[in-house]
Amino acid sequence: MPARARLWLITLLLLGGFFVRAHRPGALPGFVDELSHIERGEIIYTLERNPSEISHGKLLYYYWLGLFETSRGGALVTARLATALFTLLGLAGVAAAARVLFGPGAVLPATAFYAIVPFAVFFERMALADPMAAALGALAAWHSVLLARAPGQRRGLITGLLANGAMGAKLTAAPVLALPVLAAAIFGDVPWPDRKRASLSIYAKALWRRYEPAWRPIGLIFAAGWAIFAAMSLVALVRGGHPILLDTYLTDASAQPEDVLDKLGGLAGRVELLLTPGMAFLVVLLAGLALWWRPSAALYTLAWLALLWGPSTLLASSLQTRYLVAGVPAVAVLVGGGIAALGRAPALHRRPRLAILARGTAAIALGVWAVAFALPFDWRAGSDPAALTLPRRDTYDYFWGSFNTWGTREALAYLSAHGEPAQGRVPAVGVLQLCPLATLYVTPALDWTCHDYYRLGAEVAFDPARWDFVRQRLDAVPWLYVVTEFSEVVSPDGPPARFGERWDLVFSFAKPHGERVITVWRVTAAVEARSTPG
Repeated sequence: MPARARLWLITLLLLGGFFVRAHRPGALPGFVDELSHIERGEIIYTLERNPSEISHGKLLYYYWLGLFETSRGGALVTARLATALFTLLGLAGVAAAARVLFGPGAVLPATAFYAIVPFAVFFERMALADPMAAALGALAAWHSVLLARAPGQRRGLITGLLANGAMGAKLTAAPVLALPVLAAAIFGDVPWPDRKRASLSIYAKALWRRYEPAWRPIGLIFAAGWAIFAAMSLVALVRGGHPILLDTYLTDASAQPEDVLDKLGGLAGRVELLLTPGMAFLVVLLAGLALWWRPSAALYTLAWLALLWGPSTLLASSLQTRYLVAGVPAVAVLVGGGIAALGRAPALHRRPRLAILARGTAAIALGVWAVAFALPFDWRAGSDPAALTLPRRDTYDYFWGSFNTWGTREALAYLSAHGEPAQGRVPAVGVLQLCPLATLYVTPALDWTCHDYYRLGAEVAFDPARWDFVRQRLDAVPWLYVVTEFSEVVSPDGPPARFGERWDLVFSFAKPHGERVITVWRVTAAVEARSTPG
């Protein structure tokens, strides 16, 4: 294929990949982690809080989001678009890594796979730090190979910025800092030791002498970044603050072997569901072909994948699918390498008919997968996300659990459009599991207050008779709208009897894939209830 045509195709794939990530960015209701990232991005440049106190291992991502200042009502869409914009670098990183590792023939299949693979698309449509870590990790993997083949301080500086940037975007991506050393060992010009004449220590010293000037910028950037963070942490401690490097409650270093096996089983299940079993098998087959054709390049890519998937799988207290997103670019590069092997491997060159058959079979399989699964999934992610099938934990997190705004979004939209104003705005109070999430959808038309489970406590939250704040609001307005997700105590079929108030159900929304229902009630004071017909 002519170079110009290949460049145009790559450009179209980059834009197509961005489109499926940016199309209708508000389709999926907000998730609790997205709100946390938005809140920290809103204050990261204001110095209201010491950055070390809101780090959570994702400072660089917060600085990125902080560049896109907007009102809270539009913050979710803005943050998601900002994240999608950064995934363009991830797509470019996949293309560059595929080319430098497996040649031009790997670029198009690797980029095409990454552009549409649901494993990446679903999570890269959200305001999460993982896509940024994935993008910078892919670029670091690419540039580490360039550095190994032609070491220099300028290339070392760029590699250092990329690798340390991946760590800054998400601390769990820190293992990519091993890639420059790994690339030097695999692709460098320092001969491997002869077991009869040289020891590993002699080889290590030779490697260090060859690459130390090029690695020096990487180490300086690493040291400077941690020195700045340490200084900020010291200031926070002196002022009585609490620096947060990582959310330790999400890790479990004491996992037993059976726990690790369970996590590995969960990893396999997630891969199968977000790739399909057939594609998962094909990916393994293509990775094997890449390993057979170019063992060094394939081993490097597998190590890149292991560095990002290994710690998350082994140390996470509960394996979350989004933790694995940073490794998907490596999977795409292996796919590209396997496809390239079908056209370039010497054994297949000598048997052209077999090569044509192998390439045709792979192309048909990838095409069927794209048309039958990947592209429909990507389209539904932006048009009808409730129709998607996800792993069980993700279904809870993003659909029917309390960590998302399904139902809350629809309830507040209903009130903004159809609620009856009192004193100029629609009076509304929420009784929710996580009140801060509602701020993503509260409009100026609403006079909104909210009481959540964690502040009320279980005894009050699950006892409408003790919702004194409803009576207090009704002392100031003739009616009030109550939004609640506790349908087990405020049943749509049986409104609570409270002090002569009248509760009328005006809207309800069932969260997808579950039984939880969000309800909206029009509550009127006793005086109005007596004067209202019926």
